[in-house]
Amino acid sequence: NEKIMTINLKTGATQFVQIEKSTIQKHLDLLEISTQTKTVKLTYDHPIFIKGIGFTSIGKYLSDHQLKDAYALAGKVDVLTWNAHTRKTEFEKIYRIVQHEGLVNTYSILKLSTGETYVANGFVSKTY
Repeated sequence: NEKIMTINLKTGATQFVQIEKSTIQKHLDLLEISTQTKTVKLTYDHPIFIKGIGFTSIGKYLSDHQLKDAYALAGKVDVLTWNAHTRKTEFEKIYRIVQHEGLVNTYSILKLSTGETYVANGFVSKTY
């Protein structure tokens, strides 16, 4: 019964919608990705919008670019974020990446009542 803000990337329109289906999974590590203004913790499989590519996961990006670890993205990759002050999306460079180890529950949004693109901690993501 939780609600989340969705965003239409073509029009920029936002609305709050119902989360209809989610799942909980255990992971042994998470990445904390920060821009100059936002921070989010996510798994290597969580989709984010990367400039010039679109939605992909950190794990897939690393594999596609033959990179050994996520730290190589800091200062080089721009991600799509939501600016709550201007109410518009903007690209921000990944400033810092920290890996957190230890068993943790993660939550994935699988279905929304409307749309599939949403904002999580200021980062644009999508259902999967």
